[in-house]
Amino acid sequence: MNNRDSIAQPVNWQALKFFAFAYIWSWAWWVPVVLKLQSQGIHLGIVPSWIVPFVLIGAYGPSIAAIVFAAFSGGRMEVKRLLSKLLIWRAPAKVHLMVWLGHPAFMAFTIFIYANLFGPVGDLDWSGLLLIPTVLLTGVIFGPLAEELGWRGYVLPLLQKNYSPLVSSLIVGVAWCFWHTPLFWAPAGTLISGQEVTIVAVGKYLLFTCGLAIIFTWIVNHSKGSVLLSIAFHLIINASIPLLLFPNMSSNTSLEIKWFSLLPVWVVAIGISAFGRNVKSGN
Repeated sequence: MNNRDSIAQPVNWQALKFFAFAYIWSWAWWVPVVLKLQSQGIHLGIVPSWIVPFVLIGAYGPSIAAIVFAAFSGGRMEVKRLLSKLLIWRAPAKVHLMVWLGHPAFMAFTIFIYANLFGPVGDLDWSGLLLIPTVLLTGVIFGPLAEELGWRGYVLPLLQKNYSPLVSSLIVGVAWCFWHTPLFWAPAGTLISGQEVTIVAVGKYLLFTCGLAIIFTWIVNHSKGSVLLSIAFHLIINASIPLLLFPNMSSNTSLEIKWFSLLPVWVVAIGISAFGRNVKSGN
C-alpha cells in the first residue's frame, strides 16, 4: 500500500484550520435559526422566508474560508489563482459526461429499480423538463457556489499534498457531511432534514457525501482543478432532475429513491478508487 493511502500522515494544520473556520462561520448563522424554528415547532413544510438570508450567508462558510486562507497564505495573487478555478471548463469528454449526465443516470437507474421491485413511482410526465432551467438557476447559489470553492477549490488540493486522492476525498466527505449538522434539524438543507435524526440516517448521509466526494475528486483531478465543473456537478445532484419527470411521486417515495441512489454512487466511487488513474490536480 502506498504510504499516502494511509491516514497516518502528519496533520495538515492548514486544512484543519480551514475546516474550523468554515464550521464556525456556518454554524454561527445556522444554529440560532434552527433553535428558533425548533421553539416554534417548525420541522416540516415550507421554509419560512425570514430564515433564507441567514441560511444563505451561513452556506458560504466554505467559500469564504477558502478566500480568507488564500489571502493570508499568498495575498492577492493566491486569491486570484483560487478564483481562476471558477473559469476552468475544458476537460476530457469523460469528465463532462460524469458532470452533466452521471447523477441523472444514477437517479434514473434507481427509479427503474424501485418501480420494478418496491412500488409505483407515478406517471412519467416529460413536461417536467421545462422546470429544469428554473431549478438550476435558483439552486446554484444555495450550495454549489457557496461550498465548492472551499471543498474542492481550496482544501482538497491542500489535503492531497499529504494524502492520496482517496484518503483526501474521504476526509472532505466526512467534513462535508457534518458541516451540515445544524440543518439536520431544519425543515430543509439535507436528506435528513425534516426527518427523524438517527444514527442510521446520519450514517447513510455520511456514506452519501463520502461516495460523492470520491467522484468529485476524480472530476477535479481530471480537469486541472476546475471548481466550475464541481459547481455544475453539485448543482445537478441537488436538482435530482429525473424526479422532476414524476410530479405525482410521493415525498416518501422521492426520499427513498434518493437514499437508494447510494448504490450506483458507490459502485462508481469504488470503480474510480480501484481502476481510476491515481492523478492529482496540479492546482
